[in-house]
Amino acid sequence: MRAVTRGRTQSTPYSPMDVVVCMALTLRIHGTADAIRQTARSMRDSAPYEHRPNLRKLATTLSDDKVLAVAWQMFDQTCELIGATDAPPPPRCHMKPMVLVRHQWKCQHCKHKKERVL
Repeated sequence: MRAVTRGRTQSTPYSPMDVVVCMALTLRIHGTADAIRQTARSMRDSAPYEHRPNLRKLATTLSDDKVLAVAWQMFDQTCELIGATDAPPPPRCHMKPMVLVRHQWKCQHCKHKKERVL
């Protein structure tokens, strides 16, 4: 006689790196705030506790600018935790490095902006 397993099955919870890698791949492949929102909704309940507040923010109706800012904040915090400090040099405009504001590089002298890329 075979043993029958009953009850609800549940997948294993994500590690902090799994969450960040999924969000980074979503941003890299799709590049839209809607795709990030959908990814956050799908992994919100299985995420580790340190990422749940940010995933709740991402899953709600934040503006597109704020969604990208929160996603980049998650990436930066995780990179600091694991000690990955090999960041590329900032882009330049008017022969000076641009300043990082949220998820965009901004020139110090003009209104020129560049999106941050992975």
